[in-house]
Amino acid sequence: MNETAKKLPFSYFFIFLTITTALEVLAFFLGMKPGTEEISGLIIFNSILGLSAILGFFSLMFGIVTSLRNKKISTAIFVVATVPLVYSLVFKLMMGIYR
Repeated sequence: MNETAKKLPFSYFFIFLTITTALEVLAFFLGMKPGTEEISGLIIFNSILGLSAILGFFSLMFGIVTSLRNKKISTAIFVVATVPLVYSLVFKLMMGIYR
């Protein structure tokens, strides 16, 4: 039996990464908006950011598995570089806004 493995679509990685980035930005906006008490803002920020981190790890693993399943090692390196870069850019941007 010669079965060919189906290639996984790489667009799901970008969908997960977009959702993760949107949750991270939402955590910053909801947690640090003016008029929010300090402790409630911290709770909201930490809970949404924790969910964003879990989804970020999931998108990282999904991107690596998709790349290796499709036998494209160069895209696996791209995935490993993209996810932390997106996180660090959003953190830097949001911390610059709220200073």
